[in-house]
Amino acid sequence: MRAWAVQPRRFAWLLGAGASASAGLRTANQVRDDLLLRVYAERHGLIRQNLNANDPNVRSVLTAYFDGRNGMVPFGSADDYSCAFKLALPDEWDCRRFG
Repeated sequence: MRAWAVQPRRFAWLLGAGASASAGLRTANQVRDDLLLRVYAERHGLIRQNLNANDPNVRSVLTAYFDGRNGMVPFGSADDYSCAFKLALPDEWDCRRFG
């Protein structure tokens, strides 16, 4: 706390993994699924906004298409999140700007 009093702009809170989800921020899996839905929609000529990631049918299709297939590593792998980014945003500059 002493550092905060001296340099308040350099202060940060370190919270557990569940804190962001509880606050309404997207989880890593939700971000991954959003990226993969973008790729799926583009490859199949669909409109991304018409695909609801929370719909069980959409999730089933997404899993069947990407889980260890079509350029994606198996879901739950240590690098599934980064692999989804590479598929959806192959340009490194676009990856940095994603939000």
